[in-house]
Amino acid sequence: MAKKILIIDGSIGQYGYSKQWLNYMLNGADNDEIEVQISSLGGSVDHAISMHDRLASHGNVTAILTGMVASSATIIALGAKSTRMSQNSMYLIHKAMIWIDEWGTLNEDDIDELIAKLEKEKNEVAKVTLLVAKMYATKSGKGVKDILDLMKKETWLTADEAKGWGFIDEVYAPSKVVNFAEDLSIVAMLHANGLPVPAQTGEIRIDEESLFNRLSGRLAEFFKPKHNSENSMKKQFLNLNKVLKVDKLEASAEGVYLNEDQLSAIDQDLAAHARAETARTTAETSLTNATTALDSIDESVSKADTIENKVAAIKTLLASKPGSKPAGIQGKKDNDPKDDGVDWDTLNSLPHMQDID
Repeated sequence: MAKKILIIDGSIGQYGYSKQWLNYMLNGADNDEIEVQISSLGGSVDHAISMHDRLASHGNVTAILTGMVASSATIIALGAKSTRMSQNSMYLIHKAMIWIDEWGTLNEDDIDELIAKLEKEKNEVAKVTLLVAKMYATKSGKGVKDILDLMKKETWLTADEAKGWGFIDEVYAPSKVVNFAEDLSIVAMLHANGLPVPAQTGEIRIDEESLFNRLSGRLAEFFKPKHNSENSMKKQFLNLNKVLKVDKLEASAEGVYLNEDQLSAIDQDLAAHARAETARTTAETSLTNATTALDSIDESVSKADTIENKVAAIKTLLASKPGSKPAGIQGKKDNDPKDDGVDWDTLNSLPHMQDID
């Protein structure tokens, strides 16, 4: 039997790990053993419940919980056939929450309307909380009232406590030590998600396959240089140096940092290149049109391979054409009259035509 491993290490919802994502990942895997590794602070309860049901319908699913697992992430784990959790990782459940945003100046009637609206939303959220509490109760065997009391406290549970509550089936030993309360990035994520921060006393152990270790490994792989030589760690951008009028501009795995003036200089240089390209295209078009006109003069011109040779061919053609004398008798000394239908003898015999030379 094949084994398929899924990793959920971020926000749950439309823009993170969604029910659509899970359906796609499980497509064609009905006969596979599924291991879903979860290290998430939660997100959308709608997506979480759908993902729970999808895992439950599959049946052969093991959930591995590491790091900080909270909120909707714990709901997803309830859908697994069995759940393992890294020793002393953290587990949190709480009542359902919705976003409330009311702002402005209200009179008494507006306040009454707001109270009615909030009362309606309160009742809707209470239904969701009760629904989720029953899911925890089904998994744990605890009473719904006990689950609701725990959700109200919003208290982080260790893996042993989570097992005591019946939310997980097994606790396994970790291999690294991390104090979450002293990790500022983790604390910031907890605050951003409206979740409590664990107490700062004592150490909390986290498995190597936790969110943070997996993420750091992925970032290291992403930014790993292509070559091992020291010179490959940094690259020089000589053309950019000229544009920015700096002696040195380096890029390393962390990236390249430019200020606003430097970005403006790059933009102006690109604009100048665009204008030069337009002028070059116009000149090429004019040259093509002129060459076509020259080629139409004679075959010898069209066969010439360069402009200089075409000009030489035209000069040769002009040299082969003798000059022509003007038509008619321009004076008495002109001994080469041309028969152009004019009676020059009569005209030249007239008095006013005599002795003009």
